[in-house]
Amino acid sequence: MKNLLIYTIGLLLLISCEKEYSVEGTGSANNTATGTLQDSSGNCKNIIVNGIYKEATPLNNTNYIVANVNFTTNGYYKIYSDTVNGIWFYAEGYAFAPGIKQITLNGYGTPFLAVDANFKLRFGNSICVFKVVYNGGVVVQNANNDYFPTSTLSNWTYDNSGINDTVIINVLSSNRTIDGNNYRQFNLFIPKLNARDTLFYRKDGTGNYYRYFPIGSGPKAEFAFLKDYASVGTSWDSPVVVGQLSGNPTNVKYKFTILAKDISSTINGKLIDSIITVREETQYLESGNYNTKNTFVYSYAKKIGLVDINQLNALPPIATPIRRWQIY
Repeated sequence: MKNLLIYTIGLLLLISCEKEYSVEGTGSANNTATGTLQDSSGNCKNIIVNGIYKEATPLNNTNYIVANVNFTTNGYYKIYSDTVNGIWFYAEGYAFAPGIKQITLNGYGTPFLAVDANFKLRFGNSICVFKVVYNGGVVVQNANNDYFPTSTLSNWTYDNSGINDTVIINVLSSNRTIDGNNYRQFNLFIPKLNARDTLFYRKDGTGNYYRYFPIGSGPKAEFAFLKDYASVGTSWDSPVVVGQLSGNPTNVKYKFTILAKDISSTINGKLIDSIITVREETQYLESGNYNTKNTFVYSYAKKIGLVDINQLNALPPIATPIRRWQIY
């Protein structure tokens, strides 16, 4: 019974046209710097965008960005963005020692249109997103205003109507690698049951948030539970795995749909803004069609994370609103 409750609460709390820039060139395979644009929590660092960007005006030496890069080994490096609206950013050089360094990437090309645009900055396996504001000056972009903070010691407390008790979540200091992906570890604690579990999350810096968790009655797998850039009405599926339905093996998946964006809501007496609401349906294959057996609605707030959960198919429906939070 305790394991079932842990599983159930864990489930409740799971909570441009683009052109690739060539990176062939200097440096040998044995002397290439490694590192990341993100910190140990998976957060992108601030990116400073400098210069005035105007339609049909070629970029010059005043158009550049400054990125914080955490080098883990020395060697030659190449850091680059994609090409959006006719412009891109690029830097290469040599990192003489490991550590965090500010790298300036010069801008190239000519803007086609006078519109703001989002760029993906790449180094190694890491990606961070920044925006160029046209006709704007220097902009410091804080990349940590995401919808699912994963910084060490951050913690959240929820009230769960299904067990009439609180559920406490906190971020551990250590990471765990599963199937080649680096996950942040979240500790889940249910005081009433004196029960604990570990949940695994990661994000890619481009607005995709992933968890490693059982899919329905099937095995654990990675899937995106939130896409903060997706518009209202956008849907996507998790991988399909084999689970059990009424004692028989069958395919099962999650289906996610963005229900609302940038809304405000009063939750447990607190007015919270910048909320994205996502519906999660557990769907099983029956007679050639996927049918929904469980439905959850999750709400995520910028700079806070998960702020509310509602299990709609439960009788009565189970609510898990946030009571308090502390983000580090």
